[in-house]
Amino acid sequence: MTGIHQREEAIQDDLRGLDQRERSLEDELRTLRREIAEMHAAIVAARPAPGTAPGPTHAPTAPLAPALAPPPAPTFGQHARGPTPTHTPSSTGPSRRDSRPYKRARPMDPPALPPQPVGFTPAVPVAGPAVPLAQPLPMQPAPPPLPLPGMLTDHPAIVRFGRVRWAVQPAILRQQVYTCGRAAWDAYPGLFPSITDLTLQPDDHEFAELTFPSGSLARSFVEAWQRHRGAAGEWRRLQVHLV
Repeated sequence: MTGIHQREEAIQDDLRGLDQRERSLEDELRTLRREIAEMHAAIVAARPAPGTAPGPTHAPTAPLAPALAPPPAPTFGQHARGPTPTHTPSSTGPSRRDSRPYKRARPMDPPALPPQPVGFTPAVPVAGPAVPLAQPLPMQPAPPPLPLPGMLTDHPAIVRFGRVRWAVQPAILRQQVYTCGRAAWDAYPGLFPSITDLTLQPDDHEFAELTFPSGSLARSFVEAWQRHRGAAGEWRRLQVHLV
């Protein structure tokens, strides 16, 4: 008897679980019906009223006139040929045109630009960044410039520039002279490229000897250094002497 009672209690528990599941399903069904009704009401509200047509969403495109339509531009080369026409076999045999000797087509003139269609707005070119002009590198010697008006061409002249501990290597020495005297070189851009020789003074390596092709250019460097040496910073104490 005990086993039968336990079996009955288990069946009753299963029935109670089924009742709870049934109530849960009924609640879910009511929720789905309510959501479907809300969606249907929203769809009905979004429909236009009877007898009215929906307005256009965008401006109608003006049709192109036949005369304004761009004609196909003839081009050259095998890649510019159109699609290969499909020939339908005929029962009348070869035509008279096929028996003619082949004549090479005369080259055509370059096609003209097709007319622009209605409503076409050409793209406005945007100016790119300005490209700076190339400046001569200080390490590259340049030919001496032409003499300025009123400046007589005479014999080469040497200017001693120092006193500072210069490098012995010619390339480094040239770079040092350009850096220290840049206040004068910037004032007269043609002076530094006109230097034909740059060495150290034999008896005193704290002076560099700058050889100019003319005494006028040498005096121009001396005057430019005396006038603009204040902008040279720590190198303003350097002296120049015309030999």
